[in-house]
Amino acid sequence: MVKDKLESLELQQKYSALEDKLKTEFGKTFEPIPHADDLPDDVYCHIKLKDATRTISKRTYGCPCKYHEAWKTLIDMHVDSRKVRLLNSAFASPLFIIPKTDPMALPCWVNDYRELNSNVVIDSHPLPRVDDILTDCAKGKIWATIDMTDYFFQMRVHPDDIHLTAVTTLFGLYEWTIMPMGYRNAPLIHQCRVTAALRKYLGKFCHIYRHLVSGHSRT
Repeated sequence: MVKDKLESLELQQKYSALEDKLKTEFGKTFEPIPHADDLPDDVYCHIKLKDATRTISKRTYGCPCKYHEAWKTLIDMHVDSRKVRLLNSAFASPLFIIPKTDPMALPCWVNDYRELNSNVVIDSHPLPRVDDILTDCAKGKIWATIDMTDYFFQMRVHPDDIHLTAVTTLFGLYEWTIMPMGYRNAPLIHQCRVTAALRKYLGKFCHIYRHLVSGHSRT
């Protein structure tokens, strides 16, 4: 048991040194997501409505008092990074928060855009076929998956459409300046953007698949 423990510690040190080397060599890859004001403006998340005269006015859901402080902290973080901003709008979708298993972690912010989504024109960008990806990967010898960190927060909402993303909270009405989770076309918009960025590498050593159920985008 002592020998196994020593070998385990040795491996941990080895992997830790390798991790530091990779982070140094590929430093830009591990940088935090840019501030919302610094995100690229060559591509936007657009929201096209079927009926432009239809508005949304929903009250927020109830929230236990013990989560109010965490919710306020979450809002302040998004406001500081300019992901959301306080406003008055003819659109107000509800939202709620879901506590994580880790009591020290901030809860998940969940936008309820069901009514908004029922009125948007659906994006037709196709998802790749899973069987094609698996067939191609069967020829490989080394496999890995990469989950993008907060990838929705890496794309701006078009200025003309920001007011449509408004959500009502216990602390006021806020709108998203970056692509919010819960918007119906967000997964396909992201799939289109990453496909365009990696097009020349697709099928050679990578594939992109945005899982619509789990919410993960994997390369």
